Amino acid sequence: MRAVRAALAAGFATLAFGLVASPAEAAPGPPETGAVILEVGGCGARVAADTRRIVGIELGVLLLPPTAPPERRAAADRLGVACEAGAAALVATGGPARAMVRRRLPLVDLPDDVSARAVALAGIELLAALSPVVRARVAARALEPTAAIAIVTPSSERSIAPAPPMRLSILGGVRTFSSGAGLLAWGASLDLERPLVGVWGLAGNVEVAAGGASSALGDAHEQLASLGGCWEAGAHGAHWAGAVGLGGRVGLARFAGTPPPGSGVVGSAVVRPWAGPAVSVRAWLGGRSVALAFLGEVGFALRGAQGLSGSDVLLAASGGWLSAALGVGF
Repeated sequence: MRAVRAALAAGFATLAFGLVASPAEAAPGPPETGAVILEVGGCGARVAADTRRIVGIELGVLLLPPTAPPERRAAADRLGVACEAGAAALVATGGPARAMVRRRLPLVDLPDDVSARAVALAGIELLAALSPVVRARVAARALEPTAAIAIVTPSSERSIAPAPPMRLSILGGVRTFSSGAGLLAWGASLDLERPLVGVWGLAGNVEVAAGGASSALGDAHEQLASLGGCWEAGAHGAHWAGAVGLGGRVGLARFAGTPPPGSGVVGSAVVRPWAGPAVSVRAWLGGRSVALAFLGEVGFALRGAQGLSGSDVLLAASGGWLSAALGVGF
């Protein structure tokens, strides 16, 4: 409405000097009161209602309701609007001399809301050209500051940043198995998280690790390579994120033995698969660009792998497993 007020303030002065009331139409009447009667016909219910609403906003108490007493209506200025053949015919009567001014406003192809705004603006300009009270009201409205609409975000929402589209972490950690010959293997992993809808997301992890053990028959070595994945539920804040996932891990274990020199024992190497379900926990702490990342995992090898020396198990990736890794997330 601020644009309407500015246009009214600039336009009614020009119109006041440009419109000349016809002497044949001028006739003495009751004293000017400043009140205004608005009559809209043939324009449609929405245009009529919106026109009255806009004129009411601009003129305030000067616009009389349709139920005003007859004595007040008789003394008021009048604005009549009649729509026909794609145009609105406006007739304003008022002012100290009870003068009359007319205007025809084309409305072809205009939406109802635009038509109502145009009719209201033109009608107020006609009234302002006749009535000092209306002119003063329009000028005062033009000087009123427009109320600013402040959108206040709750503090809890202001502190929560949107979840990044993807999280990548480079980690170093340890993995151990619970079987009697379970090894303790140290390694590195690359972890990727992808938030989806709401709290849900997907995560994947590639890990390589190595460990070993010694016995009377020599040294045994194990290298692990595995791929883990899970469906997870998580939450995040401005400087943290966390998720719990349910999935599994599959991998290969390479076992190799190195006998003591001169023992006459021949060493060999084998590669065997291992796999099982797992529950994982992921956590981030820090900024959106760089953060401290943690990955913990608990699982059980439904299919285990073992490294043998004769009938003795020297190393094994079997039973339950536990892993923990720490690193940097991006």
